[in-house]
Amino acid sequence: MPQIAPANALLRSLLRSDLKKIEPHLHLVELKTGATLYEMEDPVEWVYLPEIGLLSLITVLASGAAIETSIVGREGGVGFVEALGSGTMFSR
Repeated sequence: MPQIAPANALLRSLLRSDLKKIEPHLHLVELKTGATLYEMEDPVEWVYLPEIGLLSLITVLASGAAIETSIVGREGGVGFVEALGSGTMFSR
């Protein structure tokens, strides 16, 4: 049976042998519009790799004002840097 290529470009760029190693850890999650994945300073438990739609990274200032600092689509992921570094999310 032919394999279906992942919709996320990062996953699609992996060698098939590498993708097979992480496939048991991949879970399809359906998110609702406006859902918050992480608050600032939350511990990173998951890396999100969008297949469709966009994820916005928002920085919340001390004043409470929010600034959208990045948008991630199916070409990227959210939580990589934090998961490999401090383990703490720096954006909402």
